[in-house]
Amino acid sequence: MNLKEVKLGLAVDLVNQPPQQEILSTVYKLVGKFRDILGKFNDVQLNDKKRFGSHLRSSYTLQYENATIDLDLLTNPLTHSQTVYGFNIK
Repeated sequence: MNLKEVKLGLAVDLVNQPPQQEILSTVYKLVGKFRDILGKFNDVQLNDKKRFGSHLRSSYTLQYENATIDLDLLTNPLTHSQTVYGFNIK
């Protein structure tokens, strides 16, 4: 399995996730099944946080030994629920 297959598998898992309060922890758990390819988890960084219409857009980087996942989340300020806006694995 390569990074392209990891990206596809993660995309399918994320599409099936409902909006929730702390989706970053859910993403971390979903990525767990790809640990043999990605390697050990090293760090998470908040890169940017800004307004996106009526929502708040946050950009994170999850760093693993063999890959980096860039993750964009949208937060609804009224319900505090989050959804994944986009992601990239490199």
